Amino acid sequence: MKWYTYKQVAEILSVSVQTVRYWMRTGQLSVNRISSHTVRISQSSLDEFMAKSGRNTSESKEPACVEK
Repeated sequence: MKWYTYKQVAEILSVSVQTVRYWMRTGQLSVNRISSHTVRISQSSLDEFMAKSGRNTSESKEPACVEK
């Protein structure tokens, strides 16, 4: 399974880091908390968010993923 940082998700979706953090804070984007200051977003969570929000995966950039 692929895991992403919120910065990588911002790059994939071509939005600001603040936007991704807002989505995380409001529960629109599911995250896995690793520690009090570290979260990772799974590929499945990102896919689900993109489907719900109508974002097209083919337009997204693909950075290197983080192994967990």
